[in-house]
Amino acid sequence: MGQSESNVVAHTVSGFEAWFNEHGEGRTAAHILGFNKKMPSDLNEAALESIKDFSVITWGGDAYAEDSFTALVPLFLGKGSDKLAIGFRKKGAVEGFRASWRTVASQFPGRIHVVECDVEQPAEDLFRRLGVRLQDERSSYAEQLPDVRQPYFWFGRLAVALLHSRRIVGVGGGGVAKLECEAALDADPTVQVTVHAQVRRSGKSGRQPGAAHRELVDFAREDGRIEFIPRTDEHYVLSVRYDKNAFFRRNRNAEIVAVLLGEENCFCPNFVKKSQKSECHGRRTGECLGRSVGTSGQAACRDSSRVQQGAEPTDDACWAGSFRWRLEGKCRRGRARGGRLPTMIRLLVDGQMGPGQQQEDRMAREVGNRILEIEVGTDVLQDSLSGLLHLGLEASTAAQYSAVGFTIGAVGSTMGAVAGVGAGVIGAFGAGFNGGLRRRRMELAAKLRAQGVDVPAR
Repeated sequence: MGQSESNVVAHTVSGFEAWFNEHGEGRTAAHILGFNKKMPSDLNEAALESIKDFSVITWGGDAYAEDSFTALVPLFLGKGSDKLAIGFRKKGAVEGFRASWRTVASQFPGRIHVVECDVEQPAEDLFRRLGVRLQDERSSYAEQLPDVRQPYFWFGRLAVALLHSRRIVGVGGGGVAKLECEAALDADPTVQVTVHAQVRRSGKSGRQPGAAHRELVDFAREDGRIEFIPRTDEHYVLSVRYDKNAFFRRNRNAEIVAVLLGEENCFCPNFVKKSQKSECHGRRTGECLGRSVGTSGQAACRDSSRVQQGAEPTDDACWAGSFRWRLEGKCRRGRARGGRLPTMIRLLVDGQMGPGQQQEDRMAREVGNRILEIEVGTDVLQDSLSGLLHLGLEASTAAQYSAVGFTIGAVGSTMGAVAGVGAGVIGAFGAGFNGGLRRRRMELAAKLRAQGVDVPAR
């Protein structure tokens, strides 16, 4: 082991094993991979949420660049003085690694390590000892790559095996990244893989990632073992009819749409609880329209100037000022997209706008947002039960929808069994409830797609 003036600690494979056996007790590791150029910075911010609770990250030793997934390394190290980052490089490439990482390492001396490994001809005994099926993985995965790219596949497999990583996080990525993820999942089904990706839309041609990008993105979309978190150029604000008298009877379509589009792409007002403590005259009716400047006969929003200056609106701020702030693209979703205005999706119940929706319509037309309308129905029984259970459909993944029906079925079956009767009937009711939610989700997804909305596969 050696630490030069570059503040990077270098190891051989055997030396690293000995060092980690001594210093790695209790540490948990995640492996990162992805694009090494032209990466939106907010994707790294999103990926940081997936790895921030680990104490070590590993990667294939790619050079540092601000527009690369490697920008995750200083973000991660900045989360705590105990965190380490370990890169893997081929024999003879350590000095180049040190030169690339010198500036970052100076901010985190001794916390960036590099393992020098000979993977031009992977060592059979080493990989066998680590539980990697070398011959199988060579024929099934590595040989799909050009010879010059194959070492990068083995860097990733070695990193995951040496540190017993159970989490892989991708930030975009091409063929090597795709094969790394596929090999890790096939070798150990308990490994969790999350892929954060930019998905662009352009005219009628739809999604337009580059060819290399498509390899990991398409794999992540299609493989049910992977958590796929897309970020599109589009983002959305939902306009929802407000019913102040009915939490349990509240129409749940907005929550379902929000889950379908993803929290990173869509704002749902049902997930915000305004306190009504604002002193603005429009805090209840929205008649101020969130304007920062008043008009003849209409005063400006009392909270607008504070919100417009960039501060995140609090729960005590006027709802109209907060809503307009989002429509103007000043929220984090808009900022991440260079100030792009969101599309407002209006959910119409019984073909009519509520009073608040009428004010939201006026705001969107003043700002210049695109407006889409979707007719939605209601199911009082489903909505009431989901409210009663406090589940609210505020899930981050569609898979959690099944929890609603399962909970009802399980609780009902248990009660029925205790009573000696009705378990099957109540359990069937839970299954039917779950099926109803799934049907509603599918119907809403179809309506969104019919309006040209890109609904991610979740």
